[in-house]
Amino acid sequence: MNQQKINRNFKILRDKSGLTQQEVANYLDIERANISYYETGRRDIPMKHLEKLSDLFGVTLNMFFREDASQLQTDLAFAFRNNNIDSKTLDVLADFKKIVKNYLRMKKLEKRYDKKL
Repeated sequence: MNQQKINRNFKILRDKSGLTQQEVANYLDIERANISYYETGRRDIPMKHLEKLSDLFGVTLNMFFREDASQLQTDLAFAFRNNNIDSKTLDVLADFKKIVKNYLRMKKLEKRYDKKL
């Protein structure tokens, strides 16, 4: 697994979502410095954080492993930009994005199933 790719994609997704390092740190309940370490590659992002981040950004987990960073922008379900979002609001947004992400996944599966019929 290429950790640099994961860290790069994390930063891109965070930037595209319009979230500060502090907002993401609050959401993950970690120190802001850890977010900086993740983005610069000084630390690996734990899988439990990647799973939460995939919900927050409204993307599938495999988005963090993408080779081509240009795909990240087109694959974002949506970005919610606002200044000074508190962690409770981020939790609600992440839950909503998780629902959207799962709905889109179900629609893909439905299309595959319909093609087989």
